[in-house]
Amino acid sequence: MRSRIMIKEKLLLSIILLSSLIVSAGQSDWNHANPDTWGEKGFDLTGAKVAGAFRGSASNKLKDGSYIKAGMNWQNRQRMGKKLYPGRYKMFARMKGKGIFRLRIENVKNKKVRHTFPDCNVDTDKLTLFELGEFGYKRDYSMLLTDDKSTPGLWVDYIYVRGISDMTPEKATQRADAIRSKAANLKVLLDEAQGKGLAVGEQNAVYAVAMRYVQYGQDDVARGGLIRGTKVFDYLDKSVPNAIAEVRDIIAKGWPKAGRKPDYTNLSIKRSHLYNGEVPVYLTSIAWAPSDIITSLELNWRYHFNGFFAQAKDPLHSDEYNTKYHEGILNGVGKGVTAGLATTQCMHTHHKFPYLKKYPETRYIKPVQGTGPHNPCFETNYCHDTPISKEAYEQTVKKVLRKFDKAGLWSFEFFNEPGYACQCEYTMDKFRYYLNREYITIDKLNESWGKNYKDFNEVKKTDLSRQGANNYDWLDFNQERFYEMVSWRKNLINRLCPGLLTHVKIISRRMFPLGNHDITWGLDHEVLAQLNPITAHDGATSGVSRAMNYDLYRSFSFPFGRLILDTEAHPGKPDGTYDQTHFNMWTGAIHGESGMSIFLWRRKETANIHWYEQDDIATKPWEMEAVSRTHQQINRLLSDVIPLTEVEPEVRILYSRTSRLMDIDTHMKEAMEVYPSLLFSGAHVGFITERRLAGRQFGNCKVIVVPQVNYFPKDALQGLAEFAKAGGIVVFAGPSEFKTKRGLERTTLKEILRLKVSPGQKRPYGKGKLIGLKSALVGKRQTVDGGAPMDLPVEMETGKDKLMSLAATDNWVMYEKAISKILDDVRIDRCPGYSRGVEARRYVDKDGSELRAYLNYSMDKPVTIEVPKGSVELITRKNCNGEITLKPLGVALVKIAK
Repeated sequence: MRSRIMIKEKLLLSIILLSSLIVSAGQSDWNHANPDTWGEKGFDLTGAKVAGAFRGSASNKLKDGSYIKAGMNWQNRQRMGKKLYPGRYKMFARMKGKGIFRLRIENVKNKKVRHTFPDCNVDTDKLTLFELGEFGYKRDYSMLLTDDKSTPGLWVDYIYVRGISDMTPEKATQRADAIRSKAANLKVLLDEAQGKGLAVGEQNAVYAVAMRYVQYGQDDVARGGLIRGTKVFDYLDKSVPNAIAEVRDIIAKGWPKAGRKPDYTNLSIKRSHLYNGEVPVYLTSIAWAPSDIITSLELNWRYHFNGFFAQAKDPLHSDEYNTKYHEGILNGVGKGVTAGLATTQCMHTHHKFPYLKKYPETRYIKPVQGTGPHNPCFETNYCHDTPISKEAYEQTVKKVLRKFDKAGLWSFEFFNEPGYACQCEYTMDKFRYYLNREYITIDKLNESWGKNYKDFNEVKKTDLSRQGANNYDWLDFNQERFYEMVSWRKNLINRLCPGLLTHVKIISRRMFPLGNHDITWGLDHEVLAQLNPITAHDGATSGVSRAMNYDLYRSFSFPFGRLILDTEAHPGKPDGTYDQTHFNMWTGAIHGESGMSIFLWRRKETANIHWYEQDDIATKPWEMEAVSRTHQQINRLLSDVIPLTEVEPEVRILYSRTSRLMDIDTHMKEAMEVYPSLLFSGAHVGFITERRLAGRQFGNCKVIVVPQVNYFPKDALQGLAEFAKAGGIVVFAGPSEFKTKRGLERTTLKEILRLKVSPGQKRPYGKGKLIGLKSALVGKRQTVDGGAPMDLPVEMETGKDKLMSLAATDNWVMYEKAISKILDDVRIDRCPGYSRGVEARRYVDKDGSELRAYLNYSMDKPVTIEVPKGSVELITRKNCNGEITLKPLGVALVKIAK
């Protein structure tokens, strides 16, 4: 009997010890060993194949180093600290082996240790879930997990955190039921208002968000996301009563009246904007998941969007054409058209083409280090220069487009996030032909490259580098041949489906030198932006960087640019708020964006490092509400906004493709210092390219700012000289050299070389003037999180100012006073009310009526702006009473009283 008691005591002790290692579920159906269904955030470390590991792999090291390093992708791209809400958390790791696992949390910016977990002794031959300890997080720094002090030889499968909260599934049900009851009251009021013909679309969006996301909150709590679920309930507890108050006020006033719902299937493009007849349209759509067409449609209807982005798995991903799959896509497209939505078909998720693997001659040959895309994810993995590649592509695309020819598609995205730099022998033959065309004689090539070739056939891929004329020639050729390939495909599609609008989605933010650039990808943004009637972007950043991105792209086509769509939009930042989402959408619209497609990958949580489900709009009701409300606001006011976007800038920044090819950092970084000083000057700012200088397309430009352009094509330099001679002001931001496009010093063209002016100097040039300013690129450059490689510019403190996505150093303010004085001297039209961090722009009609847009880019400071009494703020429909106050990230459209 005693032995049985001892056995029971040992068993109980084992259970107690086990519970100290493994999460106490609280419910038997919770799977705590699976980060997909447990916790606030989980990361699969991947690595080598291991039996029993999550998704089949785990990380292992045999000597000193880090287990987590193999999974750094999720740390660099997803930054746990950007995904967690403030609160207290428990940290867990699933491991096996024998040794000590040591984990600490560091501040990415200064590498200061913010928390060290107790040593975790691992001694098991089965992958086991260990609780490492608790930590508090206020979201006051960006987190980096470090484990490099751990014992070699362990297997680490994944790491995740779970919030510490008194929230339970029972409490979640109570809160959810209370919110549903409030939403039911809102629905009664909405029905009454709609019966009276009143405009309550924005409040309808609140109801739609509440009814869907209240269930999401319950789901979060059920899978262990206690803090995140609580955050959802807290928001809905405020937003629904606010909407009830708004609808009651609308019913009491009997205003505003609802308009007629337009048909969005018959759209046209006029001067880079979308129109339905004479009514301008801002297009918003939502894409739930590549295969879930019906859910995507339902979401677009629910949230009052007017587009439908029919995401599809790339039909060219499959070895054979999948008829059954595309019948389903075709059915979804038809439903979108029937619903009166502008329907776009995305055919390429990521341009892999396994249908070519049966042709060995099309095998992609990776480029020499430094001369091709840095990230293989964005390479096409077959050579597309060969005739057999074109023939195979054409046959496959014909099968696809025959299905969609009569489907009522509005547009067709035929390339997604491309990057290309094949260096197979077929490609090298084309490159040698390019060199022959450019240099004509082998002696000139030898002089330029410093080689001793006997003929062009001796040029090999191993001769390529990222320096000098050699570098320029390869990058110029690669951009030229990629453009030819994309152009050929566009013409093929237009021939197969006449009238179908086409676009290529570019990651345009990678034009900026912030760690991940696209200089070797074969992308000449300027010519690609003019190839199709639509320029498509992928998540065109936020704040200042978003404004700069669109101002640059609109300058690529004279005078108004091409239609701009953000077809993989994430308007809310990972830690975004309602105000950030609202601000980003208005920033885009005021700078020429005509629409966006929001990506909701899936609602299901995952630990996969390549997925973003836990952090996207599907977890944030405030972001979905902001998108729906702002979309409706923009469409209501678009006829007022479009004239603001079409004011031709009198001051422009020179964008030098040649300097990007030869030296990406200096030129573009200086441009990023110059831009905010103009954005916050009250003037409309744009860009001018080398090609436009060469073509003498100056428009009404009075000032050109040259940000450290050290490499100049001859015809562009001559164009700049003519601009100054005719009375233009040329401002050199930092020293600029006048080397040739391949880096040679110019020893002739004396008249052009007279353009040189040193920082601090100014002198006349013809009827114009040359002004030199000291470079802002001095000292240590400030970068996001202390210089870690980054993809997106994010908000950055600038002195005492915290401006959204400034992506510049503190030194940008060096240009503020100097450039402001230049604009005053030249009498550039400037909108009243501008200040540091506040963009002010205006449009004055022929009849004297004036509209002003004010955007406060500050993350933490409100600002008050004086306006004439009797003016009306159009977004809120309120009288200004002589002034308006913009909260941080506030936006105002003001109709100025005469």
